[in-house]
Amino acid sequence: MKKQHNPYQSPDAEIYLKLPPKKGKNLWKAFFVISFLLYLIALFFILDFIRNDPLITTFDLIIDTLLLTGLYGFAFDRKLLFKGFWIVLLISAMGIDAYDYFANGFVSSDAGELFVFYLAISLFLLTVSFIQYLALFMYSFSSDDIWRQEKNMSE
Repeated sequence: MKKQHNPYQSPDAEIYLKLPPKKGKNLWKAFFVISFLLYLIALFFILDFIRNDPLITTFDLIIDTLLLTGLYGFAFDRKLLFKGFWIVLLISAMGIDAYDYFANGFVSSDAGELFVFYLAISLFLLTVSFIQYLALFMYSFSSDDIWRQEKNMSE
């Protein structure tokens, strides 16, 4: 027997919230691990700089630790602190790194025969910094699923 349609009954609807499937972040996780290992290695060499200028070196260590924390949050889809904090950190870190880059003499015309070496190191550091900034930008502005997910779970 065929069931008759009742015109006074609301239609059955199967509406589900369909979020786009999450893309894998394996490259971001690998970049985080590599950055973290490089950071740990750099800590051994930073001890010499702390003696020369302890305030700026300590401040740089704090900023770099926070950048790595934001990279971790983005790579592993974790909500850490709040969205506005990461926006302010992104802008601050870019300014501080630009100051460090120019104040420490990496951009110097009198480097002589070491110019190519300084240029290669500078390009490497700028590339790593840019990738970290990109991750922090995406964490702050393009990761609404992370921020929304935590909000819904806490309600």
